[in-house]
Amino acid sequence: MPDFATTLARLVGLELRRSWILTLRYRAEAALSIAFLVALFYGLLFGTRAAALKPFAIGNGTEGLLLGFICWILCTSGVSHVAHDIEEEAKTGTLEPLFLGYPGPGAIFAARNVAALISGVPTLLLVAAALAFATHSAFHLSPEAVVPVLALDLAASGIGFALGALAILAKRVQLAVIAGQLLVAFVMIANIDLPAFRPLLALLPLVPAVEALRSLMLAGTPVGLGKCVLLALNGAAWFGAGFFAFLLAVRRARRLGLLAQH
Repeated sequence: MPDFATTLARLVGLELRRSWILTLRYRAEAALSIAFLVALFYGLLFGTRAAALKPFAIGNGTEGLLLGFICWILCTSGVSHVAHDIEEEAKTGTLEPLFLGYPGPGAIFAARNVAALISGVPTLLLVAAALAFATHSAFHLSPEAVVPVLALDLAASGIGFALGALAILAKRVQLAVIAGQLLVAFVMIANIDLPAFRPLLALLPLVPAVEALRSLMLAGTPVGLGKCVLLALNGAAWFGAGFFAFLLAVRRARRLGLLAQH
């Protein structure tokens, strides 16, 4: 177990270095992606004001829209990350060596997820801070927000690993990834607009963490130790389910010889 933890930590460091090198090499794309996020938010902001709708808002006013937007971006990144990486590895012809080598695809993609969280969240927070300043939005900031954010990323990553399992077996899953991203938006909207279904929605991934962030950052309601434990359990359960499905798909792909067909 200590050897695996050391290997995983080393993998995370290597993936962070890889991410940084790719960002420097394709810095124009990185800058355009940030500009796209800003433009997308302002498109939502002006669109919702014009149509009197709040499709991504998880509270009242611009603050709710901005918080919902940031949660949605964080979730969609986790949902699509693994399947996108598998398709990219297949295009470059490095998928089979990655699956057959040590420590295996599960550890490698888990390390990539951790590296993406470490490198992506600060950038997302900077964009959120700039948008909050530009729109004069005010949030209740607290260290407790770390728990729901981590729970949100765990649950989204679990869905991402499940889609990664589908990518291994079905090869092309672009439509499934898009459907997963839209499902994230639907779940977030339904939690606000369908209060009668909240007890049922609370069992789904993402919803408890988003609700906790809404209560904490918009209303200033503390999360509390008991809620933190429930959030951690929800995120860990959905991550574990998705990761287990991914490992089953890897085993099946090896047994049926599907890796050579990618």
